[in-house]
Amino acid sequence: MDILLLVNDRQLRNFMLNFLQNHRTTVATSTAEAGLLLQRNRYALVIVTNFGIRPSDAVSVIQERRDYPALFLTGNLDGSVEAAEAFPVTSTACR
Repeated sequence: MDILLLVNDRQLRNFMLNFLQNHRTTVATSTAEAGLLLQRNRYALVIVTNFGIRPSDAVSVIQERRDYPALFLTGNLDGSVEAAEAFPVTSTACR
């Protein structure tokens, strides 16, 4: 499975790459890079994080109309993320 991972935090990037080691994963470290990769390539899954990226900027990468599933991983939600139409926000807290 081809996965696009947007993350700009070295520790989380290494953790996610280890977790996704059985998949072909392309890492983008900026929203601009992720946007270009999405224009040029097809992915079976897009994982967007706000680790090292503002939440609203991270979510802006994902278009409301898309032909791939998208997952947003965060430890911090703000009003801009909750207002984004691309992701209907379902909050699940891990305790």
